[in-house]
Amino acid sequence: MIGVIGYTLSWIKLEEALKKKPEIIGLLPIGSFEQHGYHLPFSTDSMVAWRLATMVEQRLPEEVVLFPPVIYACSSEHRGFPGTVWVDYHVFIEYARCVVESLFEAGFRRVGVINAHGGNVQALSVLQRMVNLSGRHAGKLYVFNLTEFRDLTAKVFGRSPPLQHAGYSETSMLEYICPECVDHEGLARMKPEDFKTTSKEVFSIRPTREVSRSGVVDDSEPFQHGDKKLGETLITEIVNAIVERLKDPTHA
Repeated sequence: MIGVIGYTLSWIKLEEALKKKPEIIGLLPIGSFEQHGYHLPFSTDSMVAWRLATMVEQRLPEEVVLFPPVIYACSSEHRGFPGTVWVDYHVFIEYARCVVESLFEAGFRRVGVINAHGGNVQALSVLQRMVNLSGRHAGKLYVFNLTEFRDLTAKVFGRSPPLQHAGYSETSMLEYICPECVDHEGLARMKPEDFKTTSKEVFSIRPTREVSRSGVVDDSEPFQHGDKKLGETLITEIVNAIVERLKDPTHA
């Protein structure tokens, strides 16, 4: 085993590992710190990204070095809810570029980002092009967005969910990852109209605050708890998919 997480290593151990096995992947979880309704914590996306990344590392202990997550990111769509922390898109892109390129400079040829926040997707797409097509280095950046796995979500939950935030599937993942973090008293405060809150304009034209009193964006029926088993199944299926893609020789 190279090391469970990057910050448990000294620089010399990391340097020796990269010289011995230069194809090691630097794994970087990215989440957010933003409102997630009455019932989920600000760090929900970061917790999901971290769990996915740690499970990938456990599956590929000789292939991956796991780094601490990037928490503050593109969350301006949730401004207006106290406690949400956001950075401008151009600032996030430049910050993340510096993080990724510092890993290339350290000796990594491949960096994999596991992103669990939908608001980061477009910025990470720009970042990936900037990094991979710049010609400045030989390293490659691979991005795995949670939003890519809608088909898996539909398979696990038995329906094809639309754009959603702090809804039934995300609550189910938190029931698995950190059941004590789900505030069931907060869920009990929600009214039926707090659930049917999807809008085509939300997150791009209208902020969440304009379409949802509670901060939840979902089309599910009212629920008082998530499904821990379904949350575990979804997380496991996503991990399986990421592991297979990292093992794919086209990602070498």
